[in-house]
Amino acid sequence: DRLPLTHPVDDTQGSLTLHQRKTRLIRNTLLSMGLDDVVTYSLVSENANNIFTINHEDNSENIELLMPLTEERKMLRKSLLPSILDVVKYNFSRKNKDISIFEIGKVYYKTGDITDVSNKYEKMVLAGAMANEYSSTLWKGEKENVDFYLVKGVLEELARCLNTKFDFVKEEKECNEMHPNRTAAIMWNGKHIGYVGALHPKYAH
Repeated sequence: DRLPLTHPVDDTQGSLTLHQRKTRLIRNTLLSMGLDDVVTYSLVSENANNIFTINHEDNSENIELLMPLTEERKMLRKSLLPSILDVVKYNFSRKNKDISIFEIGKVYYKTGDITDVSNKYEKMVLAGAMANEYSSTLWKGEKENVDFYLVKGVLEELARCLNTKFDFVKEEKECNEMHPNRTAAIMWNGKHIGYVGALHPKYAH
């Protein structure tokens, strides 16, 4: 208690990096449109890591813990979607059927010998899920339900806030977990960066 207060001599001011500013803008934009931000575990089961593989890097491998505490938390996730769907199922089982959620988080995988640092890889991705009623204006007696065009509109607004543009084209890659006739690829500057669509009926129950 007797130590005198001192201030740093350096007068430089801290600031956010470009990546941090973009991430904050994406989060705030989605929150402003009524979506809820969720945070899920980075560790998942082997089964969860082998679904929704459409965006996995070619020939990528799982990164498994040497001594996992449980089988449900034994691998670093390669996709956010399995965990996002767990959140949806948790809410559905508690009679909360109107879902609009997203997560910004890291995914992990390797493409060779894990001891080789150059083969380790992680990247930040965005994933989300929307279902049933998106919003309602009770005094007007109106309801707005989730469909492909509503989700597409959310992504287009996100692109506008990022001062860019997304294109939506037919998804050529196969994804067993998505509806074959209701899935579109998200393109940015000619590059495949993601996909949007309806879940396959076997998952949407």
